[in-house]
Amino acid sequence: MKTILRFGFLLAAVIAAVLYFTRKDTSAAYMISATNLSEQYGSNEIAADSLYLGKKLKITGILIQIEADENQHTWVIQGSGDTNIRVEFPVEHIPAPLPSGSEIMIEGKCAGFLLDVIITEAQIIKNEES
Repeated sequence: MKTILRFGFLLAAVIAAVLYFTRKDTSAAYMISATNLSEQYGSNEIAADSLYLGKKLKITGILIQIEADENQHTWVIQGSGDTNIRVEFPVEHIPAPLPSGSEIMIEGKCAGFLLDVIITEAQIIKNEES
């Protein structure tokens, strides 16, 4: 009987450990304006990557363009200078279109810099109409 109890306790501990260490962190690591993020990438891409690359960010800014085709849905948020924020939405989170100039907040994963800052796996958190 003691062996069964020990086994049961050990099994419960292993299951709890697996659940604890494999859970997804749903909170954003940083909340930042699109202007600030693009300025940081524009001035020092390596330093910005060390802070943001692969991390979930909440970004606020002004929508300037929507690009959509059958494979991809990208919103462009105004950044600083020539650098903007390109936000890629997965098919299951494509938001309803908003007019250019709308103030929005998105959450997504920073994929680095390629002419613009790239945000993937995005979803809209807030816009000026909500």
